[in-house]
Amino acid sequence: MPLMDMEVTMARKPRFNLPGVPQHVIQRGSNLEPCFFSEQNYHFYLNALQTVSQKADCVIHACVLITNHVHQLASPGAVASIPAMMQALGGRPLYHPASHHRAASVADICGGYTF
Repeated sequence: MPLMDMEVTMARKPRFNLPGVPQHVIQRGSNLEPCFFSEQNYHFYLNALQTVSQKADCVIHACVLITNHVHQLASPGAVASIPAMMQALGGRPLYHPASHHRAASVADICGGYTF
């Protein structure tokens, strides 16, 4: 079979999680949809990030919240710290219950994270 006719799929390169080394983490909204609708949503996310990052042994040096995505500069305390932080954050409700928007988890809106 000619190479041009073959479907070529490549595995994602492994992420390097070096303890103590800052990493740029991006959490994007699904289909570029907004993740935040009010100031209350931003505060709720930051509080969740603070709680989860401490439990996962990650130091957040900087965080930028944009309407449809989030940038973080984070240093993991262990190899599994950033994945653990993002998985724990993904299961938390993004919108504060008092918000007028539907409740959703970060995983529903922010479909994944990249380095």
